[in-house]
Formats: sequence, structure tokens, C-alpha cells
Amino acid sequence: MAEQARPAAQSAAPTRRAANCPGTSGGAQDRTSRDRHVLPFTDEESYAQWEAALEAALDKIPWTRLSGLVLDVRVNGGGADPLGLRIASRLTDRPYTAYTKYARNDPDDPTRFTRGEPITIRPHQGPRFTGPVAVLTGGLTISAAETFTQALMARTQAPVRIGQNTQGVFSDTLDRALPKGWQFSLPNEEFRTADGTTFDGTGIPPQHRTPVFTEEEFEQGRDSALAKARELLRR
Repeated sequence: MAEQARPAAQSAAPTRRAANCPGTSGGAQDRTSRDRHVLPFTDEESYAQWEAALEAALDKIPWTRLSGLVLDVRVNGGGADPLGLRIASRLTDRPYTAYTKYARNDPDDPTRFTRGEPITIRPHQGPRFTGPVAVLTGGLTISAAETFTQALMARTQAPVRIGQNTQGVFSDTLDRALPKGWQFSLPNEEFRTADGTTFDGTGIPPQHRTPVFTEEEFEQGRDSALAKARELLRR
């Protein structure tokens, strides 16, 4: 097993993950019309183009006609955290703190972190949805898909989480170059809730635990998580 590298003493701007934002592998579903809207992404290197593509996709969703919303991020490898916040901004009518980021800044003291950086979600200046939301998660809900899920937890009204724990890898990476062309990256951040909770390692737990893409589910043509979401949103 490779020895884990220790964080560098100084704080540094982490590397932003490439775009495969929340919504790429999942979708938004109107429980009344059963229409499914998959939010695509572009593999262009320009973040501005990713952002524009996401906004264009979000603009196609009939937000004012929704009576409930299912966000499925069960198979989502993550991407750029700000793109997830863009989606969250369509789901609130008031600003709120999604989470607060802290970075390690002392290689000899694991309790030392930089001053917290609160990340705020501000309502989109356009149609929004503030009704009930269900978020489907699983072990392949990773990285920016997890920060997206965490951001929604502070929403009013809070979404219901269904499925399995997310993977538990939240941090951006701190990259360093070594001699002879070697490079390494390591996570050096914590994403904390208002009460200081982090979900590194354990992942974000669901409130309603269901199977996620098991062989039995596939064999029986069943999706217990989605069925549970529909049940709860109908109440």
C-alpha cells in the first residue's frame, strides 16, 4: 500500500475538477408529466462554455409547472462544484450557505486549517422551483456530485435523500511537482455543514435506505429508490 503524502505547509489554490457536473449522469423528473430532462455537459476546456451549456439546459426545464422534483446522482463522477451550485440556485428563493470550505495549512498538525470560506447559493434571477425535492444517491455519487448533495441539504425545504451513502470524497486536489517529472495530488480540504460536520470517508447517508442498481433490482426491472421518491413526493 502506498504511503499517504502529507499536505504541504502552505495553503494553495486547489485544482478544479473537470466538468462532469451533477446532472450529467442523472436527471430532473417532473412527477406529474413524467418527463425526464437530462442535463448535458460539454467536454470543451472552457469553463465558460460548460456554464453556458448547463444554463441553456436548465432553461429548458418547466420549473413553474413542477409539483415535485427527483434529482438522480447515483452514478455521477463529479466535476466542477460551481456548476452544482448553479443547479441549486434554481431550487431556492432565498440565499443560504451551502457549506464552508477549510484547507489544511500545517503538515504537522492535522487540526490546523485556514479560515473558513462560506459558499453561498443565491437564487437564480428567473423561474425557480421551491417545492419538494428528492435526491437519489449511491456509492458512485462522487466528488462534486457529493458537494451538490451537501449543498441541497441546507435548502428550505430540505430534500429527502434516498438510496445509499455517497462515496465520501469531497476535496479538490492540491497538486505538487516532484523531480524527474513526477507529480502528485492530495485532498487537503474539508467541506463542513453549519454544525461543523464533514462526510469524508463515510459519505452522506440517505434518510431512506434502498438498494441501488443491484443485480436483483435489474433482474426484476425494479428501481426501489425512484419508486420511494415518487411515493414520498406524492404525499
